[in-house]
This record gives sequence, C-alpha cells and structure tokens, in this order.
Amino acid sequence: MRIRNIVLAGVMIIIILGVIIIVYTRNLYTPVSSKELELVDDNILIYQEPQKITKEVDKGVYVTVELEGKQVMKEACVEAYVIEDGEVKAADIRKKTFVINEGKPGEKTVEFVQVIKDGKIVSVYPSQGGQIMNFSQGKSKIIFTDNGSQGLWVVDKSLDNILNIQPDTVGPYSKQVLMEEKRKLEDKNIDTDTLILYWAARPVLSPDENRVVFHSNRSGYPYNCRGTLWVTDMEGNTNEIVVEEKSVAVIGWLTNEEILFRSNDYTIKKVSSKDGKISTVIGKPASISTSGIVPDGNYLVYQNMTGASLNNELYQYNLKTNESKLIKLPEEYTTTRFYDWHQDKSKVVFYVVNGKTDLKLLIHDCTTCKTIEIFAPGNIKFESSIPPKWNNDSVIFCASGKTYMANHRRASLPCTPWETSPLLF
Repeated sequence: MRIRNIVLAGVMIIIILGVIIIVYTRNLYTPVSSKELELVDDNILIYQEPQKITKEVDKGVYVTVELEGKQVMKEACVEAYVIEDGEVKAADIRKKTFVINEGKPGEKTVEFVQVIKDGKIVSVYPSQGGQIMNFSQGKSKIIFTDNGSQGLWVVDKSLDNILNIQPDTVGPYSKQVLMEEKRKLEDKNIDTDTLILYWAARPVLSPDENRVVFHSNRSGYPYNCRGTLWVTDMEGNTNEIVVEEKSVAVIGWLTNEEILFRSNDYTIKKVSSKDGKISTVIGKPASISTSGIVPDGNYLVYQNMTGASLNNELYQYNLKTNESKLIKLPEEYTTTRFYDWHQDKSKVVFYVVNGKTDLKLLIHDCTTCKTIEIFAPGNIKFESSIPPKWNNDSVIFCASGKTYMANHRRASLPCTPWETSPLLF
C-alpha cells in the first residue's frame, strides 16, 4: 500500500510538473500571423506580397505572379497592422505619390504608404519598387534621397510640402559648376568614370528631428573625391563639419549635439555639431553600423578590424566609462549588421550567422554583459530577410514564413512543437 501511494504521488508530481511546463511554454510566444510581417515603426507591422519581379505600371507597383499556370501582372498586395494592448489589429492604408527631380535628370514619381488608425496617420513607409534610398522616419518627419544621392528630401508624415533641402546649389557649391570641372578633365582624356558626385548621401536624422548629418564629396570634386561630413537644418542651412585627408563616414547621432563617425584611419570619433570639436571614442580600427548606437544611450556595439577586414568578435562599449567588453557569441557564429535597441537603451537584439547560414537570435544586456538566446517555436528556422525588432519587452521575429512575438524574460528556453500555430487575422 505504501509503495502504491508513493507511485501515485510520483505520478501526480509528474502531471503537475507537466502542466506547469505546458502553461509556461505556451506563454513564451504570442503567435501573431501566418504571414511574414515587418515591424517598420513603433507598433506598426506591414505585409508586402512576395514577388518575383517588381515593376512600375501607371505609377502603381505591380508584381509578376503565377495564375492558372501563366505569368500575369497584378497590383502588389500591401497590408498594415497596429499592435494595441498586445493584440494585432488591422489598420487602413493610403497611398500617395509625388514627383522628385521634376524637369531634371533623375525625375521620378515616388510612392509612399501611409498607415491610418482611427483617422490618424501613425506611420509612413515607401512602397515597393526601389524608387528612393536612405529612407528613415522619426516621430514626425521622414527623410530620403534619390537613387543617385543627388537630393535630400524632408517631409512630415502627412506628405505635404515636401522639400529638397539640398538643391542644385548649396552655399558656394553648384552641381553645374562641378560638372563643368569634370568635363574639363574629360577634355584632357582623363578617365572620369569613377568620379561620381555624391551630393547628399547616407543622411541621418537627429533625435530632435531638427537637423540632418550626411556624407558628400562636393567640396573637393572632381579633383579630390574624398567624402566629408555635413550638417543641415530643415531650411537647408548647411555646413561642412569634418574634413580629413581621406574619406570619413557617418555612423549616427549620439545626442542632439554629438555625431559619431568613422575616421579615415578606421578609428571611431565624435564631433560636436555646435563647435566642431572632435575627439576619439575608439582609438583602434573598428566598425559600427548605424543601428549599433542608440541616441542618448550609454552603450554602443562594435567589431574590431584588421586592416579593412572585420574580425568576428563583437564588443560593447560604455560611453561613460570608456570601457570595452567582449560579447560572447555562439561558437563559429558571427554577428549580422542589424541591431535593435530596447527602449531602456541597454539591451540589444540581433541575429548571428554561421558558415552554413544558420541563424540564432540573441539578446545582449550591456548592464550585466549577459547574452541569452531566443529559440524559435519548435526550433524552426528564422527568416533572415526581416530583422528582429523590439515591441516593449517583447521581440517580434519571423520564422518559417510566420510571425511571432516572444517576451525576452521568459523565452530563453526551447519551445515545444505545439507553439507553432500562428494566429490568423
């Protein structure tokens, strides 16, 4: 009898533990959609129909699809959703087009999609078709360049009163004059194919959305095509702030006053947009992507370089203490180039990849220097084409063609197969 009671007690304990594990693992993930959704802005998800070929027809974006065994053209499907109270809710969309470079070389009709919720424009993103480059949006403004980096456009999310704040003449510099200088070289039979004028390239909007830093080679063109750093306000008042012997590159804004950039010797420096003072941040060759920093944060993430080549190790850097610490990555994995920072500006989520193109999803906490791995439901494969993003304390990611949300405080254990069913809209 005693043995029987012990066995029954053991069975009950196993059942209770099983129930606890099931409840726990079921709460690890919130299935979001059976489609691959991309988080393009705070709480804004979009879906754009996968396509074989993208074309522009009558100012609309069309895709080539299979229909009854034939290749046909149809308008691209675009859907938008808003995350509210942990739920994904459908939002309205409105497309808007306008012409850039009107009457000039590079004239193009560009199309944007506005996401509308309760009558309010909550986000804007470019439609498919590759009409523009360097698109980014803040809370109220968006900026972008054309494909040739010949103009820099600013507009609010209403998409009214679009303004090119780097027109053909800026201060003492004129595209027409610079092109005439290039033609003089051509008349001397000098090969000028590589002498490309980057009038306004790789712009980054300041945190307060009052200024833009960008890269340009206008000041030495065409005789010295090194890239230098420029800052402009929204009225087009533009100043060159960093000039070195060779090209430098924008990384991003540390604050509303300080800009991080890569020096011509690959060290990392910062410059004050107020007085032009330059100081060294990382005094050895290093690489930092634009998403490797967060404005007004204490940390950034970077990789060391040997010559012009990246090393596999990833480091965190404390801007207050000037200390670097190694971020431990899984063996034989190296970091990808996209990072997304938590709202507390100390935790960062990113993918790492190995030589077989296998992906792992990691969250690193800079305050503790601890890294955890987030497993996909049932250990299915992550989708590399859509980077992971934070939504409050949860991470949104795509795996095997579906979209999930995982709370990082609980999801650092493998999930069981029953968690793979997504929620349909």
